[in-house]
Amino acid sequence: MPYPPAVVFDLDGTLVDSRPGIERAARRAVAEVLPDREPVPLALLIGPPIATMLARAYPDVGDEEHAALVAAFRRAYDGGDWRETVAFDGLHDVLAACAAADKRLFVVTNKPAVPTRQILEHLGVWDRFEAVLSPDSEALRWRGKHVALGHLTQAFKLLAEWSIYVGDDAEDRSAARLAGLRFVAATYGYGTAGITSEETDLAAIDRLSELVPLVIDEDENEP
Repeated sequence: MPYPPAVVFDLDGTLVDSRPGIERAARRAVAEVLPDREPVPLALLIGPPIATMLARAYPDVGDEEHAALVAAFRRAYDGGDWRETVAFDGLHDVLAACAAADKRLFVVTNKPAVPTRQILEHLGVWDRFEAVLSPDSEALRWRGKHVALGHLTQAFKLLAEWSIYVGDDAEDRSAARLAGLRFVAATYGYGTAGITSEETDLAAIDRLSELVPLVIDEDENEP
């Protein structure tokens, strides 16, 4: 496979560790809506939209309580708990190396557009990306990450088979395959992405910095 000219990233569990902010907002939501309940740890549930995460964490609550949990979470998270998000080690160096090698960079995430932009701007990397797609992005009708990846390849004239999607869970792996991209598993993330080349189509990385030799031919930057 040629070195990919386009690299698409998932956000939570791939570029950033968003667990502190998500768990803080979830604790506040539970305290407000379900004051008699102990918060369920969300570490293994992070990845899908928050409504799905909370439904899996509290499967016994009714529709009204679930809707109230989601609303309370959004108030807490969008109100400032997103600031607890931290970059994974190597984020700035990896994106800088990709930019220096003229790689086209994108993000496709289940996180809504506003906190996604706030987080990327807060970390100083928003401008590194040519486009960032979320479920509420105006550019498309969201029906899953695979649709977003397909839209991305068409709208930006990318060769899907030469592009890669870096993610940390089974949804990311499935989305990449459905859209025709190669998949790189971020095994340091939250999900259950495959850890063998057969399961990932390309590779598995145990830290973000390991992506660089997969996507950059070092000879590209020699004078």
